[in-house]
Amino acid sequence: LLPQNNRAWFFLGDSQMGKLVNHLAKQYPHPMTAIRSARDRRCGFLDYCYLDKSPEWNKPKWNQGPTKYGLENPFCSDISSAGNRLMESVVVSSDPNTAEEHEDARFMEFLIVDYTSDVEQQSVFTETTQETAVLHMANQLQLRGLTYEDSVCVVNAGLHD
Repeated sequence: LLPQNNRAWFFLGDSQMGKLVNHLAKQYPHPMTAIRSARDRRCGFLDYCYLDKSPEWNKPKWNQGPTKYGLENPFCSDISSAGNRLMESVVVSSDPNTAEEHEDARFMEFLIVDYTSDVEQQSVFTETTQETAVLHMANQLQLRGLTYEDSVCVVNAGLHD
């Protein structure tokens, strides 16, 4: 199901996307290990991304989320049943010409993005959850010496809009 040549997989969406990620992790040809998850599923997005909260949280416009819990609790998600998480698999391969072994880490990450236009997660650098997620993904790729060409991003948002 997941092509072997992409080392980084990002999934953005609601709890249904989280269920898909769980299924894919079980089907992945190499064992996936959970490395990290948000300590607080609902309000831990920015901490998970190692980003500081914006000094002032701007309420959503009429066509943006959050609309429920996150509206009453700034920097929190309307979703309570899923949270950000990172899973990794280390693939060991051998060069047939030299018999040298090489470790290749691959990862899948799920980030909660509830609405197609979402302002739940505003950081000192970003105004929307989508911008925050993209900044986090870029940081994760840079940390691992990867580029956008090494990654795939699957987005499913808007079911609650």
